[in-house]
Amino acid sequence: MIVRLPTRIETARLVLRRYEAADVQALDGDAIRSIDHIGRFMPNARAELLGDRAALLADAGRAFDTGERFAYGMFLADGSYVGNCGVRWTGVDELNIGYWVLREHLRKGYASEAVRAVTAAGFAAGVRKFVLKCDPANAASIGVARSTGFTYNSTEERIDGDGFRSGEMFWELRTAPTPPHGG
Repeated sequence: MIVRLPTRIETARLVLRRYEAADVQALDGDAIRSIDHIGRFMPNARAELLGDRAALLADAGRAFDTGERFAYGMFLADGSYVGNCGVRWTGVDELNIGYWVLREHLRKGYASEAVRAVTAAGFAAGVRKFVLKCDPANAASIGVARSTGFTYNSTEERIDGDGFRSGEMFWELRTAPTPPHGG
């Protein structure tokens, strides 16, 4: 299945758009100021943001253009950077959605608004299922999952090489099946 998501999605308060090279300034300033907050539950995002951000954005653009994954910068209408919402393929017709919001924009509903917009665009493009994974200690992400219609599936416990225990909650959102024509 070849699915393309739009490069720009607008909501009541947000502009979600494919990253551009100039967005490195937002990552260099705003995201770095929120790095401890972002990295608390998303160590991969922390590592990416502390690396070469220009290369990160170039790779995100390439992946968006090929349909491999779709990373959206979240911006207010005035151009202020809010955070990130992106999806990547985890199955034939299934996308995993992830997001983070800068510390100064927390508790304003931006993550939920972005998740609703990106999932709606995905369903309109033919995606059949979205999955959302979050840490059981991340109350904000659990709230996003619930408020955007995701259904809780399970929690898996993990133990890393150092013996550190962590958990991951699995949520899903599906489209209603399309009835066959004439039936």
